[in-house]
Amino acid sequence: MNKSKAIGKGDDSVKLFLQRALQGEETHGFDHDSLYYVRGHYYLFEYLKCESDRVTPHTSHPRYYPYNWKKFYSLWQSARRLQGYLLLVNYSERPGDSNQVKVMYVKGFDYAALEQYLAEQEAGRRYGGRCEYLLTDEYKLTFGQFSAYLRRLNSMAELPPEEEKVVPERVGACVMTSRRQRVVGGPLLPGSGI
Repeated sequence: MNKSKAIGKGDDSVKLFLQRALQGEETHGFDHDSLYYVRGHYYLFEYLKCESDRVTPHTSHPRYYPYNWKKFYSLWQSARRLQGYLLLVNYSERPGDSNQVKVMYVKGFDYAALEQYLAEQEAGRRYGGRCEYLLTDEYKLTFGQFSAYLRRLNSMAELPPEEEKVVPERVGACVMTSRRQRVVGGPLLPGSGI
């Protein structure tokens, strides 16, 4: 098993570092929250904190925030290029709904729906509202259920096969070996028995 460090409070300092480096400029990029390689597939996680009082983790969805479509398009393209899975995770830190988590497996991106929405917006016929541009399967969980799912997926994560490795063959006295565990089928999702 590959050992790694636990996530710590210092990991949040990346955002502050980037803000300082960009010196107030609008960003045209973003960071990926988590990336795992499990059973021959990449799992790209993006965590979406619910901050509006109008929605909970179980009711919020990117369809209600179509102005963020570029971020989700870029995430979708990243997952596709990795031949992996994109999972959006709604969560909250508010006492009333902090036990709610929703995992959204993104199955597709509806370009036609987005183009229509943007055309209507440009013509002045639409402001705000919702746009069904992301095709998702949704899993409403408790925090405990999500934690169990994530810990299980995390325990299964490994280095990509040799042809995909970005680390040298030899690291100190260790020799890197690859285990080829390719499985056929869809992603390992909450409730799929992992």
